[in-house]
Amino acid sequence: MKCGANTLITDSDWHLEDARTGKPQPIVIEDNVWLGVNVTVLKGVRIGANSVIGAHSLVVKDIPANVIAAGNPCKVIKAL
Repeated sequence: MKCGANTLITDSDWHLEDARTGKPQPIVIEDNVWLGVNVTVLKGVRIGANSVIGAHSLVVKDIPANVIAAGNPCKVIKAL
């Protein structure tokens, strides 16, 4: 995996004592993924192999393998 500057990968909501937050969930980032600068990946997400996540994206749901995805929320833009 390659990460740009200021990448944030978080598997929880950080405030575990607050009843309004959910439980931590694993994140799976498969082989050869590239996360651009300032990408945020939230809990429970899987990013498929060989995918590229564009700069400043917020990944809130699964991204398939072999795609370029970007945005807020992150979505597939192009198949590789």
